[in-house]
Amino acid sequence: MTTHSTERVLPYSREYIFDLVADVESYPSFLPFWRQARVHSRNGNIYYTDQEIGMGVVQEHFRTKTVLNYPTAIDVTSSEGLFQKLSIHWDFEPTSEGGCQIKFIQSWKLRSFLKQQVMGLLLSENSRSVMNAFEKRAVELYSTRGIQDGRSVAQQH
Repeated sequence: MTTHSTERVLPYSREYIFDLVADVESYPSFLPFWRQARVHSRNGNIYYTDQEIGMGVVQEHFRTKTVLNYPTAIDVTSSEGLFQKLSIHWDFEPTSEGGCQIKFIQSWKLRSFLKQQVMGLLLSENSRSVMNAFEKRAVELYSTRGIQDGRSVAQQH
């Protein structure tokens, strides 16, 4: 298994960041390498998503199971398609300043040794850029709506 983790503090509430991460169908619009994400079924706080990632002519399809534990954590797993095992864990903790500390841990093992070597590089690069992409997306979504420090302008007055 290859594992990558990162942490970041953003000036938005954990509820806002949780909602951003939970919106998997928006991933292709801002996440590098994501070509498609479509939720095909939901059951309470669990949903299943068909996804496609790729770079150039290399593309892979897989299905994930996502468990939402609002607003503290999101767990994503897969053992289909490309992955023998995929595990993604997001943890959202409020900061004393009203922001959110985000912890992101991604582990994977691919079915093919050759693909583990080739796609492993793509997944490692993706892991490094995911947090940057989510941070940029949060700024785009929440700063333009008058949200500062995780609260709307209306909530601040």
